[in-house]
Amino acid sequence: MQQAIAEQCARLTENYQILRKCASAEHEEVILAAAGIITAAERTADPALYEESLAVLKSCTNVLSEYRGTGQFITVCKMAVSGDPAQCFSVTDSIYRTLHPKAIGSESAITAAMILADSVQAPEDCGILASRTLALYRRMKGMHRFLTDEYDLPFAAVMAVTGRGHEAIMGDAEACFSILKSQKFAESNAIQSLSHVLALYPGSAADKCALVTELRAALKAAGHAYPAGGRLAMLGTMAGLGEPAAVLAEMIAEADDFLAAQECFSHVLSSPGTDARRMYAVQAAERALMGRNTGSAMLSASISAAVAEAVMLWLVLMTAASV
Repeated sequence: MQQAIAEQCARLTENYQILRKCASAEHEEVILAAAGIITAAERTADPALYEESLAVLKSCTNVLSEYRGTGQFITVCKMAVSGDPAQCFSVTDSIYRTLHPKAIGSESAITAAMILADSVQAPEDCGILASRTLALYRRMKGMHRFLTDEYDLPFAAVMAVTGRGHEAIMGDAEACFSILKSQKFAESNAIQSLSHVLALYPGSAADKCALVTELRAALKAAGHAYPAGGRLAMLGTMAGLGEPAAVLAEMIAEADDFLAAQECFSHVLSSPGTDARRMYAVQAAERALMGRNTGSAMLSASISAAVAEAVMLWLVLMTAASV
């Protein structure tokens, strides 16, 4: 398993190095997020496709376009990794036009559209997936009016691609939220995002919440304390792997130690950099386990990649909003 973890970490590092050369002026958090999204898709960044995708985006938009904002770099990277930039943009934009202005913010709607675009098999899927996403988002808003905002739309998109019924998935999310809230696990916004991820996985809410609680405690005891805030949502992906918390903590610690020596985490401030690194360590451990296991408790690799994308894009948007 150490070899599998090392390979995942090496791929993240390689993608980061390639993308940093493509867009050296971009913020490090954005480059890392793009590298993480491409790594979750088990792809390697291609500079030629990146340049082609950037040209396509510019030909389809103007300087005032919503696509030219915070998420432009990641949009271009998603277009590149699709292998068909023009088609990827067309599908993404079709979904985006359905989500916005019904959704609150254009950047969050683009983020959700990029997640949904990966699951489109036929033209009619664009409208179906967008409608599911909006319905789930309205349910989120109805259950937690003041906690839910535009930044939750990407999590609604991930829920939509699972195909589970609204009642089942939102009921599971609310059960997880109530348990973690009673434990004072974190602040309410972070618990809500984590609960949305936990709801994607089979099993009881109590068992899933117990796993993340035990895992976070084990990481702290091992000297690899996992941060609070939005990054907690990534920890929720561990609930679908069918492994005990102690085993998962050991794997995450291995990945964290490996990444600590990599260039992609040498350009950020120590404390925020450590927090980010541990989120990517969770991703590396998850991908390594997914390559080994095929158990019924696990989600498909595509859903797993969508979760990682939602978390990373959520963090990019939140970071930009706070600047």
